[in-house]
Amino acid sequence: MTKRSLKSKDLVIRIQSDAKYIWYINGIFEGYEGLAVVRTLDKDKGIIELLSTIDQFNDLRKLLTNLSAEIGLNVLHEQE
Repeated sequence: MTKRSLKSKDLVIRIQSDAKYIWYINGIFEGYEGLAVVRTLDKDKGIIELLSTIDQFNDLRKLLTNLSAEIGLNVLHEQE
């Protein structure tokens, strides 16, 4: 299997939350099918990467804002 390269319309957002919420965050994004693919980068530190597209940015940002208010998370990195 080859790793696909990111194109200019792709979006990568790295977030961090309490590790106990990784399952919850993953479940939320499964419910919003197609919004983002979730990858856990460091389960002990609660660091997650969201892979999406620029077209989804506004919806993704709204969801992250709501999650931040609910469980507390920090956006560590955004890459377009």
